[in-house]
Amino acid sequence: LLVCNPSNPTGTNYNIKHLTQLVNTAEALKVPIIADEVYHGMVFEGETFHPLGNISTKVPILTVGAISKRFLVPGWRVGWLVTHDRDNLLAEAGVLEALRKLTQISLGPCSIMQAAVPKMLTGIAPEWTAGVMTELARSAEACIRRIEKIPGLKVASKPTGAMYVMVHIESGAFKGVSDDVDFANLLMKEQSVVVLPGQAFKAPNMFRVCFAGPVQMMEDAFDRIAEFCSSKYTDPSKGAAEVPEVVTPENSDCGATVPCH
Repeated sequence: LLVCNPSNPTGTNYNIKHLTQLVNTAEALKVPIIADEVYHGMVFEGETFHPLGNISTKVPILTVGAISKRFLVPGWRVGWLVTHDRDNLLAEAGVLEALRKLTQISLGPCSIMQAAVPKMLTGIAPEWTAGVMTELARSAEACIRRIEKIPGLKVASKPTGAMYVMVHIESGAFKGVSDDVDFANLLMKEQSVVVLPGQAFKAPNMFRVCFAGPVQMMEDAFDRIAEFCSSKYTDPSKGAAEVPEVVTPENSDCGATVPCH
């Protein structure tokens, strides 16, 4: 069972009740959990991040971590895998030995990145992380405010962490747009704004917005998105507009010599 928390692409931070239900489900199905916690601790004010390794008492957990998101160094592909091997199930199945072999045959990150990791994990003040999350929350709020004002778009769920929000596209709302892939391609072509189609996450008729940029950058992007949507919007609830019949001398009883309506 793969659990990504905080979530990419929704920006959701799961509460402890939901995570406990997931652990209980995995236990009932007798499957381990891969906990993708690359966004470890990246939650907004009032939210609490709960590592799955702290919740499970029986289910084996493989926790994935990395520095690229938490410390804002995209491209620094440095990560790790922490095993929470309840009752030695992973060891007995040969999983741990297989992981050791894998680390010996795959290429590692460069020495500069490796040297930076200890300082990142132990030497960065909590105030820095809090400041980052405050700015991300401001950008998220700006995105939500703008999305809610654009006819045809709707916030799928308000983010509580990470750096993403999913946006629902009303079916048939935009002329010449058949699905989320069309929407993303045309938006990039016409407005030079990049969003990720929801089909990449098996979520059709949605797209993902990354709000990792400054608030003003998000405002500028949504100015373009709003212009794009406005140029193509057609209210699906009204259906096709009725075209009034043009009455001409040929089909009229009024005897007019010019077209009349």
